[in-house]
Amino acid sequence: MADDRHASPPLSRRLEWALAVLFCVVTAAIVGLGFYGGQKVSAYRFQRMIAEERRTETLLGGLKHVHTAAEDMPGILAIYGLKPGQEQGLGNIAWVPPGMPAPFVGAIARPGPFANTTINGLGFRDRRTRYLPKPAKTFRVFVTGGSTAFGSGAESDGDTIAGQLETLLNRDQKPATGLSYEAVTAAIPAWSSTHERILIENRLVDLAPDRIVMFSGFNDVLWGEYLSDIDWFFTFYDQHYISLLNLVHQRAGRPPLGPVRILESAKPDCAAIAQRTRRNVTYAAFAASQVGAQLVYALQPNIFSTGKTLTPREARARNRQPEWPPRFNACYDALRAALKDIPVAGYRFVDLSRLFGEVPADRELFIDTSHFPGAGNAIVARELAKALDWRGP
Repeated sequence: MADDRHASPPLSRRLEWALAVLFCVVTAAIVGLGFYGGQKVSAYRFQRMIAEERRTETLLGGLKHVHTAAEDMPGILAIYGLKPGQEQGLGNIAWVPPGMPAPFVGAIARPGPFANTTINGLGFRDRRTRYLPKPAKTFRVFVTGGSTAFGSGAESDGDTIAGQLETLLNRDQKPATGLSYEAVTAAIPAWSSTHERILIENRLVDLAPDRIVMFSGFNDVLWGEYLSDIDWFFTFYDQHYISLLNLVHQRAGRPPLGPVRILESAKPDCAAIAQRTRRNVTYAAFAASQVGAQLVYALQPNIFSTGKTLTPREARARNRQPEWPPRFNACYDALRAALKDIPVAGYRFVDLSRLFGEVPADRELFIDTSHFPGAGNAIVARELAKALDWRGP
């Protein structure tokens, strides 16, 4: 009987083995390429999100962020004395500063120069780097708030509300009072009164303030439109960082940290927004009073409440979301009622919401619903200078 122990397997058996090996190789290749491709896609998304920060560092990037239509660009250019074809002249006007994570408030502006702006080590838009010890015979003001207080759209650091106020007070008040005036921009785009209150309680009261101006109101209403509770939500900066961390977790094969946004089931009503704001302002006023400083809440102007006769472009911006004009006006009424009288020593409420009535009807001023250039900031600074006593603590 022939010995067939070393005979070759039948052709069908060899074909099965070859196909099995080929299947394993192809499967491994698909898994490997999938993993590599997934890594590449994740890395690409990560890089895109990092690059997205740079897009918002100039006015043009910011205007794209707020959906500026081509038909509106001539009006935007006119705000800065530019003509169609001179869009490059907008390129160095700051809109949203690069951010960095910060304790308690989520994020602050990243220190360093960018566009036409200087951010110091505390995240303030200010060329001063030290505040202590405070020079003798100095009256120091901090201006808190969101992007309008920060000066998004201002032509320079000196054209922000704080910059204009400092110039005005040193020109008009210093000769009579003998005081030097410092006004510091301590505002960050997208902040609510909750962020302002935390900054005031945890940082500003330790920097020898004489007065703190909360130039605020718009964002507390706006975040409600986005189904956010102003006492417990993520700003755009926070959402950006959480998205980055979720991508890192994805690449590591781990589940995401959590949702990028914390949403309410319905928009908070105006009374709820006003009461939350009142609580923040009350706590901030009390903290300021403990160090002998005065807190002023200045209800900021917006395109819905302004006294200005709007240009056609401004009117389009006002009416782009038809539900907003009545909503913002109702919530501003609630804010006025809630904030006009807070029983804390030194507290003042200043209603600036109806400003700009003296601006000619054909003059462009509002960039969008809440921002304006240095010309608007100068009017705000002038009204603050008129409304308050600057003779000393």
